[in-house]
Amino acid sequence: MIASVDAISESGMVQLSVVAVITPSSDGNQVIEIPPGVLLIGGEEGEPLVAENRNLDRERIADMDLNLALMGALSQVGTLLNRPDHQTTMTSPYLSTTSIRNGDTNILGGIMQGAFDSLLEETQERQQREIEEILQRPHLWYIPSGEPLQILINSSFELSL
Repeated sequence: MIASVDAISESGMVQLSVVAVITPSSDGNQVIEIPPGVLLIGGEEGEPLVAENRNLDRERIADMDLNLALMGALSQVGTLLNRPDHQTTMTSPYLSTTSIRNGDTNILGGIMQGAFDSLLEETQERQQREIEEILQRPHLWYIPSGEPLQILINSSFELSL
């Protein structure tokens, strides 16, 4: 069978119709044209036929989101390791005093906070551009090989062999 795409929706629902049937003959193969709209192709058991979008890389976007979340978490760990042990603020109508007591210097916390804060910002911008590029790609719809299909006879017709 030779099918033609009649329509594809934004969600991937496909309307296909059979435009020709190929049958073996003594001269090789014979192509028999089918009138438009007579034979339709749908999903199994009358379900709509839905194609998959090959250009929408949801897994890649999810990986990028997870990467940003991990960087943000590591930056926050660095912040927590570097926060003061004790902080007191006293205020009066004429004066405000803050007393901060730091514990031992935490080099690892400083490295984590500084590195991941700047890395997070740069990575966020880069990944946002990449996600926008992924979402701007034209749709490439496909129906996987082996997908069960159903041929629907929409009206009667006569074949000339």
